[in-house]
Amino acid sequence: MRRWTRHITMRRLAFVCGAFSAAVTLAHYAIPSRLLVLAAAICAVLSLPCLLLPREVRRRATAVAFALALGFLWSATYDAAILAPARGLEGKRVAVTAVVLSYPERAEPNSRFDARLTVGGRSFRAVVYYGGEKPLEPGDKIDFIATLRRADMSLGVETDRFTARGYALRATVSGEVEVTGAQSRLHHLPALFAHAVSAKLAELFSPDLSPFMRALVIGDTGELYGDAALGAALGTTGVSHVVSVSGMHVSFLLGLISLLVRDKRRLAFFALPVLLFFMAAAGFVPSLVRAVIMQLFVLTAPLLNRESDSMTSVLAALAVLLIANPESVGSVGLQLSFVSTLGIVIISTRLHARMTLAAAGTALERVKPLRAIYGFLIASISTTLGALALTTPLTTLYFGYVSLIAPVTNIVTLWAVSYAFCGGAIAGVLGLTANFLGQAAAWLTAPLARFILWAVRVLSRVPLAAVYTSNRYVIAWLAYAYLLLAAYFALRGKGKQLIAPLCAMVAALAVALTFTRAITPQDAMTVTALNAGAGRSLVVTSGFATAVVDCGGTSGSIGGDAADYLLANGLNADALLLTAWDDAHSSGAELLLQRVRVKTLIVPPYDDNDAPELLTIAADAGTEIVTVAGDAQLNLGGATVSLFAAYGDTNSLAVLCSRDGRDALILGGGGTASEFALLDRAELPTLGLIVADSGSSLTANLLGRTVPLAALLSYGADEPPPNAALARLERFGAEVYRTDLHGSITVNLTANTED
Repeated sequence: MRRWTRHITMRRLAFVCGAFSAAVTLAHYAIPSRLLVLAAAICAVLSLPCLLLPREVRRRATAVAFALALGFLWSATYDAAILAPARGLEGKRVAVTAVVLSYPERAEPNSRFDARLTVGGRSFRAVVYYGGEKPLEPGDKIDFIATLRRADMSLGVETDRFTARGYALRATVSGEVEVTGAQSRLHHLPALFAHAVSAKLAELFSPDLSPFMRALVIGDTGELYGDAALGAALGTTGVSHVVSVSGMHVSFLLGLISLLVRDKRRLAFFALPVLLFFMAAAGFVPSLVRAVIMQLFVLTAPLLNRESDSMTSVLAALAVLLIANPESVGSVGLQLSFVSTLGIVIISTRLHARMTLAAAGTALERVKPLRAIYGFLIASISTTLGALALTTPLTTLYFGYVSLIAPVTNIVTLWAVSYAFCGGAIAGVLGLTANFLGQAAAWLTAPLARFILWAVRVLSRVPLAAVYTSNRYVIAWLAYAYLLLAAYFALRGKGKQLIAPLCAMVAALAVALTFTRAITPQDAMTVTALNAGAGRSLVVTSGFATAVVDCGGTSGSIGGDAADYLLANGLNADALLLTAWDDAHSSGAELLLQRVRVKTLIVPPYDDNDAPELLTIAADAGTEIVTVAGDAQLNLGGATVSLFAAYGDTNSLAVLCSRDGRDALILGGGGTASEFALLDRAELPTLGLIVADSGSSLTANLLGRTVPLAALLSYGADEPPPNAALARLERFGAEVYRTDLHGSITVNLTANTED
């Protein structure tokens, strides 16, 4: 009876924490701040009828109602006390006193660091952007002049990117900062220790491994995502969590400590201080805080003669995080961390039990080596599938893809990740005191890190490693898959086999991908302009052939966007054609070559003494390289692609795509001179489409000769097309489509329609 009572008590705490967290979530996403106090009052009033319910139900219902009221009230209080005063400082240029909380990290064109600002007698946590070179350390007291911006607004749009991390303000330093003193370094020991370990790992591991090891051990991803191809590969293979400190790292660290401390009661006294210090050193990342709080429940439960309850631990950890910062509910990392843990608690345990039962009485249970291998496999598979089951809706919402290769990647790499983390942690810590010991540990760990990176890169290039939700058939498949899973877990009785719904999901995915290709008419020719900002990235399809024409721009990872578009639509890159070498046309080409198999790279002339690095990357990827110095033609799935070398001072190309009497002219970056040269040397037909960007002039002579029905303009929002060019297009009757206004655009030249 006593055991049952304890269980009920723990569950009651879960109800309270869950209700509090639900109220904070509603306050963040659904209820305006001005109505939060009213919402709290309504919940408090609704608790009164709960007093009429039976005893056990009454207690839970009343606790839930009051927890909801507290959640709304706490959100309102945080907004009024922290965010509202920060909003009042929007746009002001003021003198600021601050305490530095983190080492500056490079964020072009400035560095940025965390600080506690004092403005007008009030204290705010802020991210500070600083263009100077003065070295700063956590604990430094500084004075400077800054322009302040509210953290919940960016470029005129509300955002929770900064507030979710605890920032109330963003500050841009004007001029130089003055260091006026320093707090005790003991207050900032975790940050100082993390920086020292990160620097030591950079010293101990080779340049190709150190960014990964620093991210794995201490969560320092400053250099890791500088390799955009590796970042994309980690996402595609579903193992980005490996380099985002979370519960997995806590488990590894706890396992390392348990090797030294065998007694479970003593383990809590040794492990908890280490875990808390690790949490602080990693910067109180929400996913890590959640994991440490859960371990606190697990480790202290035996000391308090209580049973640990997973669901209570998860919800209590969430409530603690939201008490510290209600805005953190908007953190994508926090959301993914909690739903993955819920998936493991709710689904993985059931899957593991059924897989274990399926092996009962077989050699997989009787033979010790087979039992160990089978145990590792079902643990990896059940954990991965349980986490994916609940995180997939969020990953599709935020990132637009679903990793199909994730279970395989986890099985292949997680064993190595655990040893690499432990080896890296030992190397970093020992290296601070005895460098030769750190070098020895790093030497033993390096092969594991190299294997992990190799496996991730290879598996990311497996066909259908991921599917993309920009494809409506993939969305339909996901809905069908979740209906199957719901039915599987809802049905009761023995004899249920997981293999049946899994086979049905695979068959449905095959149908979805078949439909993706089948709906494209073989006689169609389309031109798609991706939203590349101040640059251009085009995808031209004809039948089942595809060419990417230019891959440059300023809108984030344009090479990744082009790769995502191809993969989402089941397309291969038969050719990558660059019309010019400048960043507006080629900045994303390296990433595209690293993520997608490209058969042929077609480029304008270049200086042999200064050959672009892109050519080396293409050669390493097995891509044929063709340099176009004069006019040329090629066939693209039934379409004729004519290449015109620019004449004049620029090495650029113009491209004419023709099929079934429809023509699209893609201008290069040569401007007015190249357009006049093109008119002199080429017989241009009347156009269905003309494609231009900031390097094009769209002269009246060109428009008069070609009389295009439509114009597709790739421009950035900060650099719209010139009014004179727009006026000329209007005068010649061309319908204008602009990426700066309409985003990515597809024009079907066969059907003369635009999507």
